[in-house]
Amino acid sequence: MIVHLVTKRKRFFVGLHRTCGLVLKRTCEVSCLFRWQMHGRNHTLVMSMPSLSFCTAMNTPISEFPNFQARVPNGDTLERHVCSECKWIHYENPRIIVTGLCVWENQVLFCRRAIPPRYGFWTLPGGFLEVGETMEEGTQREVFEEAGARIEVESLLGTYSIARIGQVHMVYLARMTSAEFAAGAESLDVKLFPIGQLSFPWAELAFPVNCWTLRDFLSLKGEPVLQPFRIRKQDSQDRMSPIAYHPDFPPPGS
Repeated sequence: MIVHLVTKRKRFFVGLHRTCGLVLKRTCEVSCLFRWQMHGRNHTLVMSMPSLSFCTAMNTPISEFPNFQARVPNGDTLERHVCSECKWIHYENPRIIVTGLCVWENQVLFCRRAIPPRYGFWTLPGGFLEVGETMEEGTQREVFEEAGARIEVESLLGTYSIARIGQVHMVYLARMTSAEFAAGAESLDVKLFPIGQLSFPWAELAFPVNCWTLRDFLSLKGEPVLQPFRIRKQDSQDRMSPIAYHPDFPPPGS
């Protein structure tokens, strides 16, 4: 039995393991928090890409759990964490992030983040794809949740794979169906910026992928996308700034 629960700030996946009654709950937080309940024992595990390594509830490395062992399962070529009691294999797969580059009358929609990381910096509206929705549906949902805008997805602008943190960013070109927008719970502000090299808030962008996306978008010069852009070799060296929040927009309690 699989149940999916969605709220505004957290997204939960609940599954029942048929062999041993394992109950798995997962929240799509930055920390990728996992809670396991197995044979009456509760364990909280934190996944730090690229490997699942530590139990925060018991302050114990996962390697010391008697029921989870790192080994190469039969028929596999990579080491996985395997339950010695029921042989259940924990697979770690990249997360898919869907983003909308939303245009209205020669302007692009930006959101000023109201959540960490990079609190107070500008980003394009987007987030994790949910189970049960297409990438286009996920893009529409994320844009509405963060920016209160309704859009029509037109084409795939680019796929930016960041292997070192296990993320695949799917960025879609979209047209806003009206000029209506409003900041959602995860945004301090939402604003339309005129399309142009001198108009975009480059110095205040939250993530490197924002820069890559806007660079590639401007290179089109108004022409349609013939082939989706990909991460460039030199882009792989880019890192998110260590500055946790915008100096003009400190988070509450900072």
